[in-house]
Amino acid sequence: MKTVDRRRMCPHCRAFISSDDKICPYCDEPVGSRQAGSISLTGSGDGGGAASLVPDHSAMTLLFLLVNVALFLASVWVSAGSGNNSAILAIDNRTLVLLGAKFRPEMVFAGQWWRLITAGFLHGGIMHIFMNGLSLFYVGRHFEDFLGSTRFIIVYILSTITGFYASLIVSPGSTSVGASAALAGMVGALLASSSAPGSPTAPLRRLYSQWTWGLLVIGFIGNLTGMMRIDNAAHIGGLIGGWVFIKIAGFPGPQRSASEVAWRVLSVVLVLLTLISFFKMYLYFSVRSASPVLPVRF
Repeated sequence: MKTVDRRRMCPHCRAFISSDDKICPYCDEPVGSRQAGSISLTGSGDGGGAASLVPDHSAMTLLFLLVNVALFLASVWVSAGSGNNSAILAIDNRTLVLLGAKFRPEMVFAGQWWRLITAGFLHGGIMHIFMNGLSLFYVGRHFEDFLGSTRFIIVYILSTITGFYASLIVSPGSTSVGASAALAGMVGALLASSSAPGSPTAPLRRLYSQWTWGLLVIGFIGNLTGMMRIDNAAHIGGLIGGWVFIKIAGFPGPQRSASEVAWRVLSVVLVLLTLISFFKMYLYFSVRSASPVLPVRF
């Protein structure tokens, strides 16, 4: 695989420009030397090895990772408080439902749509959060570098919704949580972005295909062997959600363009929807947590 050094991302508007440009043709801002922003796919050249894949465009990845870790610690605290002495290893089912897991009875019979979002920020144990957190740190920073923070927000939340909706339809009897639906969405989005010849991610299409097959194969093998309980429907639903969105949105363009303004508006709407979802979860938790039994309405 050769080094790609003819294109780079403008640090101001995140449009892809020539590495020879001194001024961005989209936002008219100075962009500095070519070494500062060129993208290396192999580690040969000035990019500094594998680190060149993930320049310092990772604010949303780190923020979402922090939210996931904070909610895991809150889950451990609630679970331990209810008598679970091994909460750090495995959160009990009641706690997960109280904190917003995908749980069909409450979603269908009580209209708790917000669980389609909150479930994507919860985890069932230390290994679950460790594996998803590590994957989010790597894939998310990679995603932000090529597709930007706005698309990261949209894909994370949208893929969480499509993933857990698919899980609700295909696996209605399971209680499900985890960031892997969003991770699958990011992988699907990167795969979609690499499909056009000459696109900045086209040289990495094989890698994205391996990530995609890895998600699916590990999921099915884990369930067949009983080694892991993996929600494959959530993975597939998230993958489709991210793939479709990037097929529509494409790569970032000029910040002031109508399409980029529309995507930023959509990202704000989804963030507000997420905040509303967690507020509804808080209200639900504050009412239901006093009950010693699993909260279910039929």
